[in-house]
Amino acid sequence: MTADPAEAPTAATLFVRPGGGHDFVPIDMTPTGAGAQVQAAIPESMVTLRGLEYYIQLVFDERVETYPSDQPQSHPATLRVRVPQADPGGAFLPRRYRMVSIPLELDDPALSAVFAGYGPYQPDQWRLLRWNGQEYVEGPALNPPATPGRAYFLITQWGTPFRTGSGVSVNTAGPYLLTLRPGWNQIGNPFPFPVAWSAVGRDPAAVSPGDIAVFRDGVVQTPAMLDTLRLMPWEGYFVFNRSGASTTLRIPADEAVAEPEVVPARTAASPVLVAVQAEVPGTGARDVYNWVGFADADRAARYTMAEAPPLYASLRLSVWEDDRPHASVLKPMTREGARWMLRLRHDRPRTQEVRLTIRPEGRLPEGFDVYLVDPARNHHVLLDGGQAVVTVPPGEGQVLELLLGTPAYLARSYPALTEAPAAFALGAAYPDPFRTATTIPYTLRTPGPVRLDVFNLLGQRVATLVDAVQEAGRHAVRWDGRDEQGRVVAGGLYVCRLTAGEAVATRTLLRVR
Repeated sequence: MTADPAEAPTAATLFVRPGGGHDFVPIDMTPTGAGAQVQAAIPESMVTLRGLEYYIQLVFDERVETYPSDQPQSHPATLRVRVPQADPGGAFLPRRYRMVSIPLELDDPALSAVFAGYGPYQPDQWRLLRWNGQEYVEGPALNPPATPGRAYFLITQWGTPFRTGSGVSVNTAGPYLLTLRPGWNQIGNPFPFPVAWSAVGRDPAAVSPGDIAVFRDGVVQTPAMLDTLRLMPWEGYFVFNRSGASTTLRIPADEAVAEPEVVPARTAASPVLVAVQAEVPGTGARDVYNWVGFADADRAARYTMAEAPPLYASLRLSVWEDDRPHASVLKPMTREGARWMLRLRHDRPRTQEVRLTIRPEGRLPEGFDVYLVDPARNHHVLLDGGQAVVTVPPGEGQVLELLLGTPAYLARSYPALTEAPAAFALGAAYPDPFRTATTIPYTLRTPGPVRLDVFNLLGQRVATLVDAVQEAGRHAVRWDGRDEQGRVVAGGLYVCRLTAGEAVATRTLLRVR
């Protein structure tokens, strides 16, 4: 780099750093022999995809001059770097979707050129998709070029990273502006260095801290992750614009330094998180990254995370709030409790048995418990070790309510579930028919010895589920479809018989294979 001042300086220094960096490296500038001209060589190791930021300090007998002249340390000059090619580095996982972006202004940004290394577009070999606000558009139908800040879903059979053609580094003289349309947008970090999500400028009425979804190999987004989330180069994110008009993200050219992970001591003000997970046993269909819970008002708003459009919806569990799906909804703490609507859907043509797992991460408030209710049937779904099996029909799916609170809160929310039983009864099993397990509810009018047996159609006892003295009230027992020797019973019709004193009630159950 060369400077050509009007008069020869007594000393000259070039201060240079990578684009977006924080610390300048001083390099002495020496005379070239051509008048007052001075020069310095920038180390090759610093000439990267990040570009360069620099200022020059010239010392004369009675003064010091800089270029740029005004606040050069905070507003340095920039130098964009041309590179022959670039790639994200590392290995991609084969047959695993990854959201990618390109932090480079390419000479040829056509997608066919960027991903030319994969060969002709063949969905059984590699796929490229992008959300257009309504649906995913794939491969040849994708029109927008690969400019900085745009992201795409990519999957390949081989797990080979792509390699771009030539281009120039993104200018780091100021923030990079990204326009978001209403709804979901796939974005990338336009810079080749990490940027803190908390530092991104945004209209808080349009984009909240939780309106971002992370897709990264081996990394799962949790509510607390939003506090230290960094937008990584070459990766992609979903961001939700909740307003009805376009809005702008201002991504600063300021590298975010990773902070050491410190697990904070738990206090009374710490968030109360309950993980909610769903899976269809034996199929691989699962949705396990969902949370409900309590926090102070500020963190409740920050930790409420929107749910991005799924790539495939073999099973989808959503926490429904404000007429749209969320991955996490936290509410301010109350004395008695709160409730959350859960919605389960799948893409199968037939009703599916779905196993729900509800797991508090830490201790619940004193006197609180977890309750799961089917509001359409006014039915209390039994949680056995934090798990329950529910039936989910095709189409609109199943709606449940999750309550975290005191018994009094449950009684006020669903009075019929806590009223004293009027009669001895054996309720309908849930689910029925069932594949893996079912819950059998019953009520006792008076306390005393109780027995609940399961028989096959030959009248042979298969299993005894209850044989004990119990209090009057509502009860439920879970049957896992096994006999008393622990063997899985055959598919078919079975009879449940409840006996309490002289009272007897029976119901049939259908197990399907």
